[in-house]
Formats: sequence, structure tokens, C-alpha cells
Amino acid sequence: MAATQTEQTDYFLKIEGIEGESRDENHQGEVDITRFTWGESNKGMQGGSSARVAMQEFHFTTKVNKASPKLFVACAEGTVYKKAVLTCRKGGGDGRQNYLIWTFENVRVCTYEQVAGGSAETVVPVETFALTFDIIKMGYSEQKPDGTLEGEIGEGWDKPNNKKIQ
Repeated sequence: MAATQTEQTDYFLKIEGIEGESRDENHQGEVDITRFTWGESNKGMQGGSSARVAMQEFHFTTKVNKASPKLFVACAEGTVYKKAVLTCRKGGGDGRQNYLIWTFENVRVCTYEQVAGGSAETVVPVETFALTFDIIKMGYSEQKPDGTLEGEIGEGWDKPNNKKIQ
């Protein structure tokens, strides 16, 4: 079954200092992302004190593009970028709308890998890379029945200080 306009989602990653190939008028020069994964865990109370959250690296998949050489070298050098933003967008009452935004501060590319061949889907090499970060923030806007978005709900976490931020 084909996705409806409101179910179709686009993902864009903007890393300050790394230009991608997005031609989208609102995300020009950002990296088009095809998939991302991330998670965290917390074992709870251990020995009478609160446990430290274990945040995974944020993993991205994209087709090889003009950002690829910069991502490859950024991983090799351990370059730290001030900020990166992942924007998730879907259809709605006013056209394409940003409904989920992840913001990262003090970002580093910590893994980089390319894969090619094996199927029709991998004719153009695909790359995966992961980011580590000191600060992570998530903003989400609920889509109302008419397709418009509610106001954003946002939360964040300061990893070095192990505390919630706004």
C-alpha cells in the first residue's frame, strides 16, 4: 500500500560546515537522509544513587553525496562541529511541515562506512555514519486532524552534566 501525503516523510541533516546535495527549497544544501536510528538506556538505581543514562550514537544512512568526503575526513580527524540539526517533515494542511526536530551540540562524526553492490537498491553506494554529541534536544509538533501542527513540545539532555535541559 502506498503512503498517503501525510505519511510520507523527508529527513534532512544540517551540520555546520558540511554541505549536502538537498535541492529542497527549505533545506537547500543539507544532507538528504534515508534512515536514522538512535536509542538510550538507563539501568535505574544502582547502589543507592541514580544511574547515568547511556546514550547511543545517532546513526544516519544516505546515498553517497558531496558531503561524503567531508564526513569521511571529519571522522578520521575527530573534528568537532558546533551544531547539527535533523529535520523530519511530512505532509499536512499547509503542505510539507517540520514535525520532529533533533538538535545536537558539540557534534563529532564517530563512525563512517560505505556499502555498494548486492542489489538494485545499492547501485549508488550507500553510506552510514554516526554522530556523538554533548547536548541533544528533541522538538515534536503533533499533527491535528485538519493537517496543521500544534505548538512544539521540546526537551533536551546535557550528557556531560547528566541533566535535563530546556
